[in-house]
Amino acid sequence: MFIRYGSCERKGSCGRTILVLAILLGVSAASVVPAIAQENTSRVSLASVDSQTQAALTHALKLDLQKYIDNHMGRIWDQEKQILVNSVSVSGKGELIVDLSKGFLPPKPARIEENRRDQMKELYVEVIDPVLSVDFRNAPVIFTFDGRSMEEVQPEDPTLKPKKKIRASIVEPKKVVISASHGLFYNHGNKRWEYQRPDKWNGIIEDLLTPSHVVELAALVTTRSEDDVYEPRTRSTTINSTTKRPWWEMAARYNLERVYPGRTDIWGVTASPNDPMREYNKDINSRPRYANEVGADALISLHTNGSKTNPNARGTWVLVKTDRPNDYALGQSILCAMKEQIHAVPAYSDYHVDEAPRESEAYGENSGFPDIKKVVVETGFHTNVDDAAALQDPVFITAAMKGVEKGYRLDRDGVTCAPFKITSIPNVTFTYGSGLQKTPILIQGSPRYPIVYKSEITSCSGSCSGATKTIADASGLTMDFTCRPGGSTTLSAKLKATMTDADQVVSTYEHSVTCKK
Repeated sequence: MFIRYGSCERKGSCGRTILVLAILLGVSAASVVPAIAQENTSRVSLASVDSQTQAALTHALKLDLQKYIDNHMGRIWDQEKQILVNSVSVSGKGELIVDLSKGFLPPKPARIEENRRDQMKELYVEVIDPVLSVDFRNAPVIFTFDGRSMEEVQPEDPTLKPKKKIRASIVEPKKVVISASHGLFYNHGNKRWEYQRPDKWNGIIEDLLTPSHVVELAALVTTRSEDDVYEPRTRSTTINSTTKRPWWEMAARYNLERVYPGRTDIWGVTASPNDPMREYNKDINSRPRYANEVGADALISLHTNGSKTNPNARGTWVLVKTDRPNDYALGQSILCAMKEQIHAVPAYSDYHVDEAPRESEAYGENSGFPDIKKVVVETGFHTNVDDAAALQDPVFITAAMKGVEKGYRLDRDGVTCAPFKITSIPNVTFTYGSGLQKTPILIQGSPRYPIVYKSEITSCSGSCSGATKTIADASGLTMDFTCRPGGSTTLSAKLKATMTDADQVVSTYEHSVTCKK
């Protein structure tokens, strides 16, 4: 959950003056800056702001991060009790660098597993995002450890070797892995089977909700994108003999163990074999390795988000690995299409969808295998009452997953996503008796055909009538009008055009027609 998008809620310098005053008064930045920014496309780079603002921001974050680590963040079994925030700084490229002490890391050099990545996510969601979300949401946040990057502290992992893709034909379908988050796993600490996200928030246990989102998305990718879908978690309703729960509730690594017996390089990978949470870590590690095994072109992981401290945090995020431009492009396309599809539903016309992906090292699902495009889609916050209601609403689920599918398909086809919109219908003048005239309609975006076109008369200086037609494809994008024979005086009409595509995305445009002798 590291950010690459920014917006200001207010004109001018937004919260910068407030932020500086907060430091002078000894108040934390998080206590004076709202957690979620309003919709805005402006961008502010940390590299471009003055040194006083940078100093105020980094000082406030250092204090708030240390306070949260000391008082709220739990410790992993082999983690030091004292974890220091050495520094928070801004790089020349505008990245926010959070340097933690080596007490955060495993005692011996090893891959940073998902339970530690979860701590990084927690620090981002609970502390960093509430500050960055107002002014500096375009700033990537990078964690380092005593000055060393994640790549420097982790030894090379031989299980991350990409598998060569074999294509029988360049026109054969792509392979897409769609991964439902989490699932039942065995906790060696309390010696119980439990859900990876066991807390129930607003009626939601994430592990049991996202499989329904996968069913929706898989059907759309199969029918609309016409690509092959693979799922690491199973849909089977048969009962697992060990857990006495249906197999569909199980984490992916257990299903993959059935499918690939003996392939511990897929479902049994952990850098910490004595960790009580090792089965959890194996599960997250199994998902990109499974995608590699099947020769996937893309891995889309569906999650819901959560905040322990901020019930107002809400909206759709997409997370990609830092410095992966292809993944970033896929994430950007998915967000664009999700916003279009969700906002087409009147009940969700103001649902918050991020403008751009957030770059993150905190998701194991996005790790390794650079030849596979990978994104994590956090569809909404189950800890927010309104988001939670949406996440369980079949209408919202369908709209959101239509967006994910469309964003994936456009990126696959090399088409830049843009929301469907009428951009121009020229004001025109025709002569009486000239017959049916067709005026081109210019649009942006990639609407789903057929489109229903409705022309309504909003004013007319004579006798006028509207029209409705169905547009089967792009060749039919015309405004059709007839100035009937026999007129002797100039007639002026103002019209409102409404176009509704097959996904119920609507765009309107006002224009005029004049008939003269």
